[in-house]
Amino acid sequence: MIKILSGRLQVTSEFLDKHVVPLVVEPDEMRNPRMKVGEGSVTLVGDYQAGIMPIGIQVEFKPSARDGKLIAELGSIRLVTGFNAPAMVRQLLVDQMEVRVQELPGTRMEGERIEVDLTAFAQGHNLDISGRLEAVDVHAGHIECVLGPTV
Repeated sequence: MIKILSGRLQVTSEFLDKHVVPLVVEPDEMRNPRMKVGEGSVTLVGDYQAGIMPIGIQVEFKPSARDGKLIAELGSIRLVTGFNAPAMVRQLLVDQMEVRVQELPGTRMEGERIEVDLTAFAQGHNLDISGRLEAVDVHAGHIECVLGPTV
């Protein structure tokens, strides 16, 4: 078991691509998925499979910490052309995210906000981690997480 007493953890885009993307993205829904960490946001980039034609898409999330949980608020959804996705496409993606989130341990979705209990999420993937997420700072290229002991 890994027990977090206190510390700072830095996560890069490369780490997210290697370890997080395979857990949260279904391969039949998105091709070539990758995550880019920008100032204040994380963007999932890939080719969304819409029928027989893939559409380049960018889905922005704004991460924060609240009550020991990771909160990811859905931000903009843009097509590869740079334009915002139509409301219908946004709702379709939100509906698909909601289905996927229900399959992931320690996660739930309310509206356009995803909540992740990191301890439950880790345990659901055979990792035994005990700690409390206290803060999330998102900078270009990396995310810094402040961790403390469970209460």
